[in-house]
Amino acid sequence: MSARTKLFAWIAIGGVLTLGSYVWGVMGYPELRDGMWGGVPESVKPLYTINMFLAAFGFLLAMGLLLKYADEVMLHRLFLPYTLILIPSALWLPLTVWYLQSAAGGLWWAIRIDLFMVGIGAIMLWPAIGRLAAAHANMRIFGRFGLFFFILQTAVLDAILWPAWFVHP
Repeated sequence: MSARTKLFAWIAIGGVLTLGSYVWGVMGYPELRDGMWGGVPESVKPLYTINMFLAAFGFLLAMGLLLKYADEVMLHRLFLPYTLILIPSALWLPLTVWYLQSAAGGLWWAIRIDLFMVGIGAIMLWPAIGRLAAAHANMRIFGRFGLFFFILQTAVLDAILWPAWFVHP
């Protein structure tokens, strides 16, 4: 199996786990939905939500470009950033639900570390896009445009602002 196929499979599995955890949390705990926002101001929620969609698009765009144009060496190196993005992304909502139910300090720090790991993984994709061959310069521009929103979401909005606004139970 090629590195490209393995990486795609890893991203697909992580994506399903992440989306599944969101369905589990949002559908299974409707009484906690407001708490999941963590205190994000009402005036900011629409912008936050728009950026979530732009970030998802950016993630998919960068992923597609990297899977299509990255060489074998780069594909092997991409397992680390995608692991840092996908596993913590799948754990974030379960950790948040458990924290909202118990307010255990250790869970709060686990959530903070979890969110920083996703942001670091997202930032690690930036140079990977930049290393695409010169023949793919236009693709680098599109990839970086998409990654900008993904990094904004994960490294700034989620890892820094969401915890700062969080209203602890």
